[in-house]
Amino acid sequence: MLGISDSVKTWLSGLRGEEIQASIRLRYVLLAYNASANALGMFTPVITLVLYVLFARSKSNGALPAETAFTSLALLAMVTHPANMVMTIVPRAIASLANSERITNYLIHGTIEDCRLDIRQAQVGSGITETHKRAAVLLADVSIQSSHTSKPILKQLNCKVNKGSIVMCAGPVGSGKTTLARALLGEISPSSGVIYTSSKRIGVCAQEPWLPSGSIKEVICGGLQVDETWYEQVLLASELVKDLDTLSDGDGTEIRFPGLNLSGGQRQRVAINPATYFGLGPNRGEAQYFPLADHILVLSDSEIQRQGSWDKLQHDRQQIDKFMPDEREYRHISKGSEAQGSLQKDPRVDAAQDLTRQSGDLRLYGKDGHV
Repeated sequence: MLGISDSVKTWLSGLRGEEIQASIRLRYVLLAYNASANALGMFTPVITLVLYVLFARSKSNGALPAETAFTSLALLAMVTHPANMVMTIVPRAIASLANSERITNYLIHGTIEDCRLDIRQAQVGSGITETHKRAAVLLADVSIQSSHTSKPILKQLNCKVNKGSIVMCAGPVGSGKTTLARALLGEISPSSGVIYTSSKRIGVCAQEPWLPSGSIKEVICGGLQVDETWYEQVLLASELVKDLDTLSDGDGTEIRFPGLNLSGGQRQRVAINPATYFGLGPNRGEAQYFPLADHILVLSDSEIQRQGSWDKLQHDRQQIDKFMPDEREYRHISKGSEAQGSLQKDPRVDAAQDLTRQSGDLRLYGKDGHV
């Protein structure tokens, strides 16, 4: 329809040619490997018998008895077949050793140790006060460094998160926002400092949420007995009721792994609802929700550059703008995800409609008779 089929075909053919040229050395190696693996069984009997005949003629005895020939061929087959298998087994054995090394490294790798401390059991002193003990999360000189790099990902973080407050973290790509979240969850141990939490059971909704297969209701309730009253309150709190009304089967809609038949916003709301349903769960926000936060952390260069309420940060807006992500980009991504979800239909509805469509008509064969 666009008139570019020839151009696209030429372009794809060129890419295919480049791929073949790039892999020509590998093909030569495979050719040599296969030839050497099969040559032993193919040429060994012939070469052996020819050499025997030449040696016999040199001794003035050119006869080759049939029993000698068949016995020699049988012995050669018994010897060459295992030798031929060696050519096949050795590369596979080397590959298995590499896999074994990876498995060994995984088995000897240390288990993740949750280094978070209960803030309620922390002793008053050394910077910990009674006010701090009433906080939900407390970071005390926390630094996180990867074993693969010498530069710390986060360094000397000091922050307090009050219970019931909304805290948002902003910063450019690679500033350590995800690392900080994983540290609060206990998935990463700090290289120095202490992380205090009021509870180690923390609900989380990942940036790219993972949703198992099953209906929306089963995913939220974990397949357990449902408390309908509390379940309805959870749906209302997450504003998921309107989304369920747009789906043909409501909360009985099957989620196709990994949630491709839901929009980005719907996946986020479904992913956070299990934590809310079971009595857990902080939420997450986007750039346009900063005014709703009680406390904001701005990360950059592995450190907390600014922190405080939105009103406090507004007075220093020019200084923090360089650390803040582009708000328009968030809005563009959010709208794009919602638009993509609104265009997606339930595949089962389309399948049901296909079953009712007529697959043929006998009157069509009447046209052949007229012709």
